Amino acid sequence: MIEVIVIPKLHSANEDKMNKISMIFLISILAISLHAHDKKGHGKMHQEHFQKMDTNGDGKISKEEWQAFHESKFSELDKDGDGFVTKEEMKEFRKEKKEHKK
Repeated sequence: MIEVIVIPKLHSANEDKMNKISMIFLISILAISLHAHDKKGHGKMHQEHFQKMDTNGDGKISKEEWQAFHESKFSELDKDGDGFVTKEEMKEFRKEKKEHKK
């Protein structure tokens, strides 16, 4: 008789850490998106983000559209492409955004 033992795949500490960092990043982007307003306070930035995320133009954002938008933002932040965003990369991203607004 042969016994089969099934061992579940365990996530590495790095995968768990990356998942937490990604979730914190996504929540931060959401918070920024919801509170971003133009100088007159009309929420222009919010509308622009919504339109960018709503890629099929149906007036709704699907989970896939949401994830694709934020994945591209993560990739934008992760300048060296190592799958992690460092404090330095975040600072550089913010600096570039400020300079772009001028």
